[in-house]
Amino acid sequence: MNRYVNHRGWIVVDSVAMPGQAFCVDLFEHPGGGFGFEHFRIDSEDMGRWTPLGGSGNTRYPTASDAATAARQSVAWLADHRFQHERGQAT
Repeated sequence: MNRYVNHRGWIVVDSVAMPGQAFCVDLFEHPGGGFGFEHFRIDSEDMGRWTPLGGSGNTRYPTASDAATAARQSVAWLADHRFQHERGQAT
């Protein structure tokens, strides 16, 4: 995945979508340092926009791996998925 800056100024470093594409979790780097994650959903009632769930984006973690671990603990469907930076690593 190519990094990009979203509308909040976060540098998105990875994203995992739930099968069916209705939910995703973005892993990002805060512009001021540290990493975080946010859980999103997309629905027609939101006019096709990704809507954050849970407000996890304000919490900062020292590494991307720490943020990924926290995301997995917070988002049940993410337990069986890996972010790109984790693929190929032993668990």
